[in-house]
Amino acid sequence: MHGQSWMATLLFAVIAFTGGYLAGLHGSPSPAQGASGAGGRSTACYFSPNGGCQEAVIDQINAAQTSIEIQAYALTSPAVGEAILKAYRRGIHVAVVLDAAKNSENREVAAQLARAGVPIYFDTSHGVADTRMILIDNQVIATGSFDLSDSAEQQNAENLVILRGNPQAQAACESHFQQHLQHSTRFDGT
Repeated sequence: MHGQSWMATLLFAVIAFTGGYLAGLHGSPSPAQGASGAGGRSTACYFSPNGGCQEAVIDQINAAQTSIEIQAYALTSPAVGEAILKAYRRGIHVAVVLDAAKNSENREVAAQLARAGVPIYFDTSHGVADTRMILIDNQVIATGSFDLSDSAEQQNAENLVILRGNPQAQAACESHFQQHLQHSTRFDGT
């Protein structure tokens, strides 16, 4: 299982680097859309600042039909928090695992979600829990350096890669998410 997590991380790093490299070569504005392949596979790449990363994340959350699993370093964007809350209220299974240390300084959005009943967890087992991925409906993976924060969209140079229809990568990411969820501590919002 550890090998799968390592391979999935390497795959995402290669995809993110390649997307950024190609966009830099061609001066392509965000988003850079990949071609759809057989079986509904597709890839889309976004780059900030102001490249639509946050809007793409919100669009994916809004389109969720059954589940949203988020593993992130930070969740401080009120707009992303609102989208998560709306999804939860429409009956979507939601679970969020955040870095414990980062969120000890700025927990407002996470606290609001937790008080509304959204399952929020802090990964206290690592010095830094810096995995950044969103798994949606067992079909979509959103990953990259993009933090779920307004500064990530408006000021930072970050990237977001959205993969659709890749069951092998989805299974590896799901396994990684569940592994960290199991050792994380539920946050009650206080």
